[in-house]
Amino acid sequence: MGIPGLTGYINSIGTLWTSIDLQNTKLVIDGSCLSYYLYVNNGFDCRCGGQYDEFYRVVLSFFDALNSNGVESYVILDGAHDPSDKKLETLKARALERIKTSKALSNSADGRLFLRPLLSKLVFLQALRNRGVKFAVCDR
Repeated sequence: MGIPGLTGYINSIGTLWTSIDLQNTKLVIDGSCLSYYLYVNNGFDCRCGGQYDEFYRVVLSFFDALNSNGVESYVILDGAHDPSDKKLETLKARALERIKTSKALSNSADGRLFLRPLLSKLVFLQALRNRGVKFAVCDR
């Protein structure tokens, strides 16, 4: 599910990041995190109908770059929710927050507001399929 504010905190430290040259290896990727990162960090405007074609091309380019270096990717995505419903209140709060953000986006030109388009996850999955990237959706 993610931790609100964690990425901002990590980015503020700066010394945690190290560049590495991946070649001829296997890589397990958090698909939900990567999908969000690729959408947010490519300057797409969530108000413009999702910019799905552009997002699709970015995802393809990302995996093409990995493939060109001999990196075999395995993407893991979040799936169903815990049957005990122990995160139900968190899910409800996040859904309510998305509704509020959606309303604010429709009434404001504030560039700081962001809501990932609903179909972006499906676009991400289609790009994985089209590139033959192996992926799994967790069932718990």
